Amino acid sequence: MAEVGLNASDFSDPTNLIYLARYCEFFELAASRTRRANFGLAFGVSFHPQQLGLLGYVAISAPTPPKAA
Repeated sequence: MAEVGLNASDFSDPTNLIYLARYCEFFELAASRTRRANFGLAFGVSFHPQQLGLLGYVAISAPTPPKAA
């Protein structure tokens, strides 16, 4: 995590802001280090929107996806 400018406390609260570039870089590095090109896919399979707290519940409860501004 440190290599991409993240630390464990960044993940302790599901409402913390993590820049998309760092998030993507983290997964690219994890895929490279584990030699699993599908690392992100494996993570996605085990991820549940409820893990995002209130925001996740709002997202899965919405009748339609929000429109981009």
